Amino acid sequence: MRAGADGLVHGVFDAPVDEELIGLLKRNRAFYMSTSIAAEPPVLGVAEWRRVVQDFDDAHRVPAAAYEVLESPALTQQIAALRAAGITWSVLNVARANLRAVHDAGIPIVIGTDSPVPGVLPGITTLLEMQRHVEAGLTPIEAIRAATIDAQRVLGRDTRSGTIEPGKDADLILLYADPLADIRNLRRLKAVVQAGIYVDVPSGR
Repeated sequence: MRAGADGLVHGVFDAPVDEELIGLLKRNRAFYMSTSIAAEPPVLGVAEWRRVVQDFDDAHRVPAAAYEVLESPALTQQIAALRAAGITWSVLNVARANLRAVHDAGIPIVIGTDSPVPGVLPGITTLLEMQRHVEAGLTPIEAIRAATIDAQRVLGRDTRSGTIEPGKDADLILLYADPLADIRNLRRLKAVVQAGIYVDVPSGR
């Protein structure tokens, strides 16, 4: 941040954010990406993390093979190594508190999961990360903006996508219920519009 970076990808996990960092983020008009979900697999352990993700995936959209990977010997060893390296509840709690502190200071928040991290499944964990943001104190609309227009803005793509406007890419989701009332309603998919093509979403098993 002192060198002028315009964003911090992967949140601060080791200590509370301080006034200097907050000031530098503001000075640089920088964004903050927490990726707090990346700490959950090693903190919870393989079995508990699998239960959390499967319970969250109540429409059964994640392929069964993805859950099998969660219990592969290689992944189990990777997660055990992260736990041994000190990824504990205290680390996760610091990450969540820092997200709230940065948000309260008015720093733009962007959603990210660091999906290559062992145990973080692409797709479903983005929605779980958004829910964690709301649990940390963001409103549902702030979490949605962090995953859409604000994310596109930091990538320099906000003139093409990120909001529903004439002339922008027609990639949308249609829902059965209002996510502003409950962020969990983002999982209640009715249809997807991708590149202008409408596709009904199966209700799930």
